[in-house]
Amino acid sequence: MRFMIAVMCYLAFSFAVSDMAKAATPQNDMGESYAAPTFRELSQTFVMMDGMDISDPIISQEYAKLMYCDLWKENSKNDFDWNKIRQMISNRVMSKKDYYRIQFEVGGTIFLGTYNFETQDFPFTKQSSLTRVGSMMLLAPNTGRRGPQPGDPMPLCTDTDMSPYMPIYYILIMNQPLTFDRLKIPMDEAKILLDKMTAARNLDRRLYVRFRFRVQSVDKVQALKKRGGQLDLRTARAQMHGELTQADVFLDPDMTKWLASVPLKQ
Repeated sequence: MRFMIAVMCYLAFSFAVSDMAKAATPQNDMGESYAAPTFRELSQTFVMMDGMDISDPIISQEYAKLMYCDLWKENSKNDFDWNKIRQMISNRVMSKKDYYRIQFEVGGTIFLGTYNFETQDFPFTKQSSLTRVGSMMLLAPNTGRRGPQPGDPMPLCTDTDMSPYMPIYYILIMNQPLTFDRLKIPMDEAKILLDKMTAARNLDRRLYVRFRFRVQSVDKVQALKKRGGQLDLRTARAQMHGELTQADVFLDPDMTKWLASVPLKQ
């Protein structure tokens, strides 16, 4: 009995800390802050929005290992104690009592072409122009070109290998195709921008764009069968559906020097 009270206190404290962190986070006009998509947060959002069956003991265990690693390390050796904890966590998910994020942001790079004086805009070069794009990759395994990043897919808790039950590919299906192929800007401001780029030796006319979006629903993930009939969710694509809410252009890669908010042409 004392053990279960201690666990309940631990969980209650964890949820309280989560709520305090949420309250302390700068809020936007939608009532929730945006954040870069990470394996941990995308997985939690996907599970909380019923993309996976949390009533499945294997899925609930993997989710618990991801979200409550300390509890797993302390109690996983005792089958009965851990089963009670796993059920408590599963029940919280099914009752939607956990906070989870639905607003994310991703960054990219755009390159300006030659200014069009008739339409008063910079068309993007072909490498960065987006025309009727219907989806956006949010997370995929690291290719090794940039080294491990904090938000990359990772083994759960004390595991040494990736879990075969948690997706590591996440893709956003936009509710309307996106066209983002030019930066509209008046001639006098365009000249100032080009002068700034020249002074900064930004010869390829590089700018940085931040897309913000809101997840509205998810698809149930479909496990793929490996040789021998084993199910493997790692190579499955976890599909989220949502809407782009904003696109902002910045002068610097850290996105601190705002240049323009761009109406999304859809």
